Amino acid sequence: MYHFYATTKEVFSPTMSSISGLMDEDGFTVLNDPQDILRRWKTHFEDLLNDHSTTPEELFRRTTQHPILDWMSEPPTFQDLSRTIKLIKPGKTPWPDNIPVELLTHGRQEVKTRLMNLLLRIWESKTVPGNLKNANIVTIFKKGTV
Repeated sequence: MYHFYATTKEVFSPTMSSISGLMDEDGFTVLNDPQDILRRWKTHFEDLLNDHSTTPEELFRRTTQHPILDWMSEPPTFQDLSRTIKLIKPGKTPWPDNIPVELLTHGRQEVKTRLMNLLLRIWESKTVPGNLKNANIVTIFKKGTV
């Protein structure tokens, strides 16, 4: 299964990536050095993701607990996968592995079967492979910024 995924990723993955200038925290300095840009992104996401909650503990205690949904503890079915694939809109940007959505939506039964086997393996092992945890973050700059 890994070989199937790796081969598909190799065929559809981009051949190169680029890093362009990025505005520093001060809002005036443009960073062009790749190491400075990576350092700036690291700082940005550490600040963004490690923001400490200012929500009072009392609010959490007063919030009512929703009932537990037992069906969510059951493994996904082939019908779940098929339904989910049908919800994917055509022409969307590929996922981080660069495999086009159309491969899933128009792929033969073999593609869906292999994907289902991978999902069940992940479900049973309770471990997501490292290469599926990766994500591409695409920045969309506001008008007037570098």
